[in-house]
Amino acid sequence: MHYTIEEILCYNYQMTIKLLQLNIYKGNFLKELISFVQQENFDILHLQEVYSGNVIFDDVDKSLVGINCFKRLTNTLGYKGELTNIVELATPDGKYFSMGNATLFKPSLPLHKDAIVWLRPFQKYTTLDKPRVEEYPRNALILRLTNQHPLLFINTHLAWSKTSDDTPEKLQQAEILFSYIKSLKTPFVLTGDFNVSLSSEIIKHLNQLARNLTLEYEITNTLNPSIHKAKDVFPKGLVVDFAYASASVLITDFRLIDTPTLSDHFGYSLTLEV
Repeated sequence: MHYTIEEILCYNYQMTIKLLQLNIYKGNFLKELISFVQQENFDILHLQEVYSGNVIFDDVDKSLVGINCFKRLTNTLGYKGELTNIVELATPDGKYFSMGNATLFKPSLPLHKDAIVWLRPFQKYTTLDKPRVEEYPRNALILRLTNQHPLLFINTHLAWSKTSDDTPEKLQQAEILFSYIKSLKTPFVLTGDFNVSLSSEIIKHLNQLARNLTLEYEITNTLNPSIHKAKDVFPKGLVVDFAYASASVLITDFRLIDTPTLSDHFGYSLTLEV
C-alpha cells in the first residue's frame, strides 16, 4: 500500500518506532541477541520462547541454567517489559521451568499492558510429566500505545505441530484470535510465530483482517537453515513467522533479519510512524 505526501502530512505523525519480531529459541543466543538489539536500537521487541528455569531440555544451552531471560534482557538493555508465560512448571523438589511471550520497550514510550487473550487456557504444572508441546497453553499479549494516535501491539505464538499445516488445535486457537481482532476499534500491529505456512487457512483468514507485511514484502523463508531442526524444508525454506498491520498504520521500512546467530528463526524489523 502506498501513501501520497499529502496523506502522510495530513495524518500528522508524531513518532517513529522500530520494532523487532523474533522467536528467540529459548534464549540460546542471548548474548548475541542483546548485542544485536543494542546495535540496531530497536524501540519495541516482540519476542517468543522467552525461557527461564533449571530444567534443561535437549535444545537448551546448559549455560542458561538458572537464568531468567526476561530479566536478563530488561536489566541489560534498560527496557521495560511485559512477560506472559504460556507454560509454567514448578516441582516440590525445586525444579522449575517457564516460557512465554515478552514485549520489551524503551522507558520513554507510553506503552501499557492492555490485555492477554488466552488462545488455550493457562494452567500450572507440578511434575516433569508436563503436556506435549502441541498442548501448551497459548496466548496473545497486547500492549497499548497511549499516544495522540493510539495503537495496539499484539505479540503471539500459536500452537506447534510437526508440520506447518492447519490442525484442529491451531484452527481453534486462531478463531479466538480472529474474534478479538474483529472486535478492535484501535489500529494494531500483530507479529509472532504462527507455526503455519502462507497457504494455511489461518493465514488466508488473517489476510482479510489486516495487511500481511510478510506477503507484501515477498518474504519466502523465516527459518534459519544453519540451526533449525526442520532440515527437510531447505533449501527452499518456509515462512511461519508473520507480521500484520492495520491499513491505517504507516510502515516506512520492513525487512527480514537473517542474521544466522540469533535464533533458529529469522526475525523482522518494522519501522512505523505513529
